[in-house]
Amino acid sequence: MIGKVLAGAALAIGLATSAEAAGPLQISTNFPYPLTAVDPYKADLATLGVTFGLNNPVTVIPSGPTKLEFRLLESHTEHGGYQVLSLDVGGVSHAVPLQAFSGAGTLLGTVTTSSSFADLIGITDTFGPSPPPFIWGSFPVYLSDADTAALTGIGPFIGDVSKLYFNVGDHALFEVDVMAGAPEPGVWALLVAGFGLLGLQVRRRRAVAIQTGR
Repeated sequence: MIGKVLAGAALAIGLATSAEAAGPLQISTNFPYPLTAVDPYKADLATLGVTFGLNNPVTVIPSGPTKLEFRLLESHTEHGGYQVLSLDVGGVSHAVPLQAFSGAGTLLGTVTTSSSFADLIGITDTFGPSPPPFIWGSFPVYLSDADTAALTGIGPFIGDVSKLYFNVGDHALFEVDVMAGAPEPGVWALLVAGFGLLGLQVRRRRAVAIQTGR
């Protein structure tokens, strides 16, 4: 009996782990290219192990509902006062303050989505709002060296990643991270029931052992 309960608990734990697994982002690009000195974020990205960009158009599509975290790594203003004012994700606007480069970044917000980034992300800048799907195709996108090396194919290059970086107008640099989701309520119920049954069975065996003097 204990074996069956343990098996049930293990199954519940497995389901919980599955629910928490980070769903990948499916990337497609014409080709990756080494960053050059003219890229304003080359030095900052290099500190994060990123020295490659992706040639546009870049498509990014989550493989199923995926929880994403958006962080601002850097933002500045120049060229007549142009500034990125907000990042709009899934219809929610997140203010973008001026910020010196920080590898840890500033959390802007999270969203759970299965939408293509072209339908998900837009911006508001000093010229006004640019809602999706207009703006995504013009974002320079970057991957870590390891993720770039794992891309396969010959135009398009494709791969699954859990993190990427992009900049808007060379004035704001962002990080997108796939986050592990919390177990679904049904999974928690399986866990509680499985361990509850296990505890009950152990108590019963202990009581029997005491009664029989074993």
